[in-house]
Amino acid sequence: MYGLLNHALEGFLRDTYGVGRWRIIAQTAGLAFDRFEPLLPYPADLTDLVVAAASERLGRSSETLLEDMGTWLVSPRSDGRLRRLLRFGGAHFDDFLHSLEELPDRARLALPDLNLPEIRLEEQGGGMFRLRVREPFAGAHHVLMGLLRAMADDYGALVLIEASSGGITLQLLDIGHAEARHFDLSVGVA
Repeated sequence: MYGLLNHALEGFLRDTYGVGRWRIIAQTAGLAFDRFEPLLPYPADLTDLVVAAASERLGRSSETLLEDMGTWLVSPRSDGRLRRLLRFGGAHFDDFLHSLEELPDRARLALPDLNLPEIRLEEQGGGMFRLRVREPFAGAHHVLMGLLRAMADDYGALVLIEASSGGITLQLLDIGHAEARHFDLSVGVA
């Protein structure tokens, strides 16, 4: 799991801050290499070292960096595969929220060793939701918060998202606040 996570973290840092800064971050973290292989296992603490080095070198909190990474994962700047997987969760943002509990099992169909956060959705009425997150690594809920913000924009929903003890609180203010980004179930062939 940590190979895929570290590969995504590397991709985010390279794409957002440049290859030169990535190399400095990798050196500061004490890596003996400058590229993560997505399917290789890595020690769990290596992710923490890279996040700490990035935070130090970029002058940004680790929480902010991880949230930005979550946003990047579903942005047009990444390859778009995760966005496509998530958009299969439903036609509207609230449908998507209800599909999050199934996401770890769906992802394990493709990558059996993938250990995504266990997510439990509690609908509290009046557009209020609470996501309880069991983190497989420190800061996973920050990555999820960034991903949720980006997906709310993708669906055109206006949502207030806040970290809370034991999870994430969401208040769905307007399901059709803006025009949703275009999404087709099939990938076009050029």
